Amino acid sequence: MKTPRLAALLLALAVIALSGIRTAHSQDSEPVLPVVSGTVYAMVSDGAGGWYIGGDFERVGGLKRAHLAHVLGDQTLSLWNPGADGPVMALALGAGVVHAGGDFRRIGGQKRARLATVDAGTGLATELRTDVDGPVMALALDGRTLYAGGAFTRIAEVERRNVAAIDVRNGRVELWNPDPDGPVQAIGFDEEKAILGGSFSQVHGVPRGKLAAVDRETGVPTLWNPDADGTVTSLAIRAHTVYAGGWFGRIGGQPRAHLAALDTESGLANLWDPAPNGPVFAIALRNGVVYAGGCFTEMKGLPRAHLAAVDARDGSLDLWRPEVNGSVLALGMNGSSLVAAGQFSRLSGLSRDRIAAVDPASGQALLWTPDVR
Repeated sequence: MKTPRLAALLLALAVIALSGIRTAHSQDSEPVLPVVSGTVYAMVSDGAGGWYIGGDFERVGGLKRAHLAHVLGDQTLSLWNPGADGPVMALALGAGVVHAGGDFRRIGGQKRARLATVDAGTGLATELRTDVDGPVMALALDGRTLYAGGAFTRIAEVERRNVAAIDVRNGRVELWNPDPDGPVQAIGFDEEKAILGGSFSQVHGVPRGKLAAVDRETGVPTLWNPDADGTVTSLAIRAHTVYAGGWFGRIGGQPRAHLAALDTESGLANLWDPAPNGPVFAIALRNGVVYAGGCFTEMKGLPRAHLAAVDARDGSLDLWRPEVNGSVLALGMNGSSLVAAGQFSRLSGLSRDRIAAVDPASGQALLWTPDVR
């Protein structure tokens, strides 16, 4: 069960670790997938056409899967079943392992507090132990280093506020220590910089409103300072641009409601301004298009329910309109499929519980047979 504090963080801030979901299906060969009852917060590709999913659910495709599951490339549910005893909010795939963050105390048959490394084949927890004293909401893997963000003060018995870097070979907490004074809900990378989004006001003692770039070696903040006036919950980075989503009204020196494009050097917002009327919790990029998911009903003053497509260059709104009846908390895509997950029950006029595959060209839901109880 989620505590009231955690529920508020999850629902109001919708913390999602962005990660790719790989499918290889066209609309002529549409997946019929196991359906999840509950909420999906995080997804990560298994590299073989399937994906690992994490969230606050108990069953997938009618089978018991507590908070974690693995859907194979042939769209069947694997036997992998770590059985976390609390919500999983972030996932990262390593070499033969799945890193999971959330608000659990036991996973993979072992006591592991909020952060664990689980064998990608057996589902058993590895010997690596990096217990955390608060929820882990974001994970990002960069080589041998796992970056973890959340609302905590200690990790593996080492003092670290809200973000930390862990050596995945031995579980040792690295010296890297940006020390933000509030939760970190999104982590991205741009060359030598790690970009942090969340609800903090300082990093390393330096004022940084909800968004900061820090040196990937030292953790010291750079001069980059978009200074958002509200929480940043999602990031996507491409070609000198940081796309930031969240719950804000001003960022990069300009009025920008909930979604903005920022220069990676100056930190200033460019002219791109889709202006959703509610928070953006997930961003995915494909072929010059920005897909945004969240809790909005309009984009640029036009009806767009919780999911929209925007031209990455000029901010013009695509005609693409899946129409979702609840919040979209995670997005992932590759090839010909976009997968959305969250707290909805219908998409494109069809019954789609918590997770759905969407044609990124037409916006139509791909074939799916829900069986949620």
